Amino acid sequence: MVNEVRFVGEVCKTCQGHMDIKTRNALLEASLFLAKELDFDVANVNQAITKMPHEIFITRDDITGKIIGVAALEKDPKEEMNWLTYLAIEQEYRGLKIGKFVMEGVKQLSGNKAIGLSFVPSKTRTKFYESCGFRIMKPPHGQHKAIYRPR
Repeated sequence: MVNEVRFVGEVCKTCQGHMDIKTRNALLEASLFLAKELDFDVANVNQAITKMPHEIFITRDDITGKIIGVAALEKDPKEEMNWLTYLAIEQEYRGLKIGKFVMEGVKQLSGNKAIGLSFVPSKTRTKFYESCGFRIMKPPHGQHKAIYRPR
């Protein structure tokens, strides 16, 4: 477990057309991180975040440059809200407020639009999203939904 870390955030925007090499590399690195942390297939993650316009908030350890957190925000101009499609924090870095830092970055990327998300309920996840200002909707069964509305 890491006790203390300095971290920085960066933004990577996906698009259907041409992406420069730096953007492509950051996107691939973020896809690999998400696939590893969430136990998903990397090709599916990469396809999902490049199919629709996303802004990816990547958090790195400021000393090592290692990715320690990633969030993917789907931004469809036709929709009334943006959707948080992926969020992952490196296991050994959890509990250091990196998730809060990532969520603040996501809120900035979303601007004046609300943010929606679906998640498999757990006490930890529910508490985390509530602490970030999300209102949780608990259906009788299945995934919970949460919405954050900027003030």
